[in-house]
Parts: sequence; C-alpha cells; structure tokens
Amino acid sequence: MNATQTNAPALTNEYLNTKKQQKIQKRELWLKDKISQMGHDPKKYEAWHNELEQIQEKIKILKNPQEVVYDRIRSINLQKCTDNQLVSFKTKIDYEIKKRKKEKIEQEEIELQNTIKDLKQKGWLEQGKAFAEIRRIISEYHIFDDVSDSNLSNSKLKQMVKGSSYPWHVVGPMKAGLVYSNLEQSMFLLEPKQLLCHIINQIKSKHKIDEWKIEQEKAKAERIQARAERIEARAGKVAQTWYQKMQEQNAQFEIALADAKARKKMSITENAFEEMS
Repeated sequence: MNATQTNAPALTNEYLNTKKQQKIQKRELWLKDKISQMGHDPKKYEAWHNELEQIQEKIKILKNPQEVVYDRIRSINLQKCTDNQLVSFKTKIDYEIKKRKKEKIEQEEIELQNTIKDLKQKGWLEQGKAFAEIRRIISEYHIFDDVSDSNLSNSKLKQMVKGSSYPWHVVGPMKAGLVYSNLEQSMFLLEPKQLLCHIINQIKSKHKIDEWKIEQEKAKAERIQARAERIEARAGKVAQTWYQKMQEQNAQFEIALADAKARKKMSITENAFEEMS
C-alpha cells in the first residue's frame, strides 16, 4: 500500500468538509439575500433568521479552506513516499512559491502605479522635475546668497533627501512628502512644498556647521598663536637669564685674570730684588 492509499480516508473527509463549508456559505448568502427583500411572509422571515443564526454558528466551527489544505499536506507521510514523489512535491512547491512571489511583485507594482497616479494629480513630481523646480525657486527668489544652481546638483539634492551622509545627517532624511516611485526604492516621487522646506532646512543646517567650523578654526589659530607667544616669551626669558649668567661669569673671569696678572707681576718684581741683593 503506497502513501496515497494510506492517507486516502483522511483526505476524503477533509475534501468533504471543504465541500460542505462551500455549500453552507452559499446557503448563508441566499438567506441574507432573502431577508433583505420585502414582501415575504413574516413567518418566513422568522424562519430565515433562525436558520441564518444556526449557519453562522456552524461556520465558526468549520475550518477555512487554507487550513484544510494545510492539514492534508501535513498528513502525508513523506517517509513512505518514493523519490519521484518527493521530487514532484518539491517541484510543485517551488513553482507555487515562484508564482506567488511574481504575483505579489506584480500586485505591488500595480498598487504603486495607482498611488503614483493619484499623487501626480495632487501636484507631486518625479524626482528630476522636483529637483529642477527647487533649483528654480531658490535661484529666482534668492533664498540664499551663496547658493546657486551649480551647488544644487541632482546627486546633492538626493543626498539631502536621504539625509544619511555628512553633513545632511544632522537634519536627517525627509520624513514626509516622499514616496518611492519604483520597487527598488532608487527613485522618488516628491511633494514640491515639503521638499522645498526640507532642502532649506538642510542648507541652513550646513551654514551653521560651516560657521561652527570657522569658529573652531579661529579658536584653534588663537590657541596656536598664544602658545607660540608663550614659547617665545619663555625662550626670551631663558636667553636673558643665560646672558646675565654669562655676564657674571665673564666679570668673575676678568677679576680672576687681573688677580693672576697682579700676582705674576709681583712675583717677577720679587725675583728681581732677590737677584740684585
């Protein structure tokens, strides 16, 4: 007896259970339709309501079709299956997984395109058009004196929107007014007003960072200058002390030299007197 024959009774019961559920659901829909109609005998309405309540209680007990199918698959004893049967199961499962994955991607693409269509009707723009509009507004209205079109390339604006790299990470990514326009999440659909606010905040933040860096560089230069002055002053003091010490030593040397000359002269005089005597 093979695996299919072994599990046949259980499969048949579950199959009948599913068929029974489908029949009950059809009856439920029929009763709801009848109850919604007017002109029937009041006793029929009462009977239909009672039957509908009983059916709804049964539906709570019955398994849904997905659970039934899962139970059928789980009940198969794989150890009793042949190699060919296992390969067949795997092939069918792999095919179903790929098919569902493809269908899911297609459905997500359809939903995304519908979302994009609705947003475009509300004034949202594709990434390139939105960036061009931001450059135009900032340039025409002179929002920043030191920012021109050349400072706002598409790549830089994209970095500002993402807000992940320095210095744009301070403000961070754009939190509203942005929708990815492809499943790979490499392109945006943007709401111009919210994009403009975000870009202005990013530029203001960068200005603050630049000012802070200038202040830090200035403070660093002042510290270096003060250190150099302290070193120079210390060196001057050391040189002055050394000079004074050398002067003192020279004076002592001159005194010692004079004493030596005087003693030598006296010694010569004494010798001369001795020779004369």
